Amino acid sequence: MTQQDWHQLSVEETLAGSAVAAIGMVIGLLYLVAGFWLMANLPKSWWVCLPAAVLSLFTFPVGTLIAIYYLWYYFKHEQVR
Repeated sequence: MTQQDWHQLSVEETLAGSAVAAIGMVIGLLYLVAGFWLMANLPKSWWVCLPAAVLSLFTFPVGTLIAIYYLWYYFKHEQVR
C-alpha cells in the first residue's frame, strides 16, 4: 500500500480499525487492573482476574500457560475453603 492509498481508506475500514484498537485497549486495561488487584492481594480480586484468565486462554502460547496456572490455582484454592 503506497502513501497515496492511505488517503483512500473507506469509512468502514477506518471504523473497523478504531473498533479493534478500542477493544484491545479495554482488554489491556482489564489485564492491568487484574494484575494490580492481585499484587495488592485484595479479597475480591477474583471477579476481575477470572474473566482476564479466561480471555488469556486465547493468547497462545504464553497467555494460555499463565491462564491455565491461574485457573488451576483459583479452583484449587476454592476447594480448600
